[in-house]
Amino acid sequence: MAALALTFFIISISDLSIFEKGRHIQVVFGFASGLREAAPVRLAGVDVGLVKKLQVFMDESDARKTKVKVSVWIRDDVGIPVDSKITINQLGILGRNILKLFQVIRWT
Repeated sequence: MAALALTFFIISISDLSIFEKGRHIQVVFGFASGLREAAPVRLAGVDVGLVKKLQVFMDESDARKTKVKVSVWIRDDVGIPVDSKITINQLGILGRNILKLFQVIRWT
């Protein structure tokens, strides 16, 4: 009983997403700028996902440049506009890095 209570407590205070449905997307960057696994993904300033995995690889189609593939988990209830951009931003002056999604707005 105590082990079950401890497990529930750990899951409730952590960023585990086992109870939320979501989808995975892949993003490729030329430079990861200190991004780490479990970093938050934000859209309009709201946490909507997590960085799940970082993988360094050589891009054979781009003169063998070293790049980083980022696996991102996004909640299913979050709609991402087609023309959205994704950047790596720093949270505060000395804060951790996050992925930021934003929609490109075209002024007419």
